[in-house]
Amino acid sequence: MTNRTTVVIGGGVVGASIAWNLRNTSAPGHDVQLLDTHLPLLGATAYSAGILRRHHTLAEDIALAGESIGFYRRFADHVGGSSGYTRQQFLLLLKAESAADASVHRGYIDRFEPASRWLTSAELAGRYPYMTIGADEFGVLETDGGYGDATATALSYRSAFVGAGGDLRCGVCVEGIERANGRWRLRTNVDDLAADDLVIAAGWQSAELLAKLDIELPVVARRIGLAVIHGDPAPSSGPVVIDDVTGAYFVPRPNGSVALGVRARPRWDQPLPAQPLSRAEVTEAVRRSSARVSSFAQARVVGSQAACDGYTPDNRPVLGPVPECDGLHLACGFSGGGFKIAPAVGRHVADGVVTGRTPDAIAAYDLRRFARGDQLVPERRYAHL
Repeated sequence: MTNRTTVVIGGGVVGASIAWNLRNTSAPGHDVQLLDTHLPLLGATAYSAGILRRHHTLAEDIALAGESIGFYRRFADHVGGSSGYTRQQFLLLLKAESAADASVHRGYIDRFEPASRWLTSAELAGRYPYMTIGADEFGVLETDGGYGDATATALSYRSAFVGAGGDLRCGVCVEGIERANGRWRLRTNVDDLAADDLVIAAGWQSAELLAKLDIELPVVARRIGLAVIHGDPAPSSGPVVIDDVTGAYFVPRPNGSVALGVRARPRWDQPLPAQPLSRAEVTEAVRRSSARVSSFAQARVVGSQAACDGYTPDNRPVLGPVPECDGLHLACGFSGGGFKIAPAVGRHVADGVVTGRTPDAIAAYDLRRFARGDQLVPERRYAHL
C-alpha cells in the first residue's frame, strides 16, 4: 500500500495501537494520521482498571487476550516506553457447579504459555488466608495475569507512532464525514482532511460518528468506575481477582491500595464528563468485595474514578471493515475490556486495512452480526464474568 492516507479517529489505547501498527507495517508512502479530541487522554483509557487475563467465555476473546498478554510481557522491546505490566497473577473464583464450564474454557486458555492452574478450596484457603473461601468454591489461576497501565500504554504507543513518522493531531473534533470521489472527506474543527481508509476507534462516540453516514452502530455509553481503598497490606502481594461468586473484582497494588470494581450503569446519557460515583455505589463495591476479603470493610476509602465506555448488546467489540463502505473500518464497543486486547486488536485491524481482507482472528466481531440476530454468545456461561 503506497501513496495512501489512513486516518484513525480516537487516540485511546486501541486507536493508538492501530495507528502504531499501521505506521510500522505499511509500505513507504503510506501516510497515517491519528486524531484525538482530547489532550491529555480522557475517557475509558484514562480510567481503566487495567486487568490483564486470558480467562474469558468465548474462544475468540481468549485468543485476542492471550496474544496481547504475550505482547505486554515484551512491550518495551516491541514499542518502547512502558505499559505498566505487573505480573501480579490473576485469579478467577467460581462455584463448584461451574467446574465443567471452566474446564472447557481452560482448553482454550492453555493454548498459551504458561498453563493455568486449578486450585481447590483448600488450596485457595492455604494460599490466601486473608480471603473467605467456601467449601464449594475453586479457583483458576493465571500466573502471567495481573494488570497494566492503560494510559501509559496509550502514551507509549503514541510516542512510538510519532517517532516512526506518524502524524498525531490532538484537539481535533470530527464534525462531518462523507464519501466523495472514492475518498473519505472529514470536516473537523481545525481543517478538512481526506483519506483513502478511515478507522473509527472512538469509544462510545463511534456511534455518533457513524450516524453521520446513516450507519447504525449498536454501541451505547455506559459509565464504569472504581473505588480505591487503602488499609490491610495483606492483599497487596496477592492476585488480581474476579469473583464470579459475589460479582466483585479487585486489583491490589504494591503500595497497599486496592481498586474495587463498581458495576456499570445500564445506560448513561450524559457521558462527558462522567458523573462521579455516588457514596452508595462506593459503599456497595466495598460491601461486595468485603464478602471475600473481610478487612476491606475496615479499610479507608481514599478515592474513586468514573468514565464512560461503549457497550454493545453482546458485550463484545465491533472490529473490521464495514460492509459496502469501502475503506471504512471499526474498532469500538469494547464494553469495558479494550485495554487487555489492545495489542492484538491493533495488529489485526491494521492488517485488515493494509491487505483489504478481514483477518480470521477478528472475523467473528463483524458489525453485521447484529442485523443477522447472530450475537456472540458463549458456549458455556458463568454467573457474572
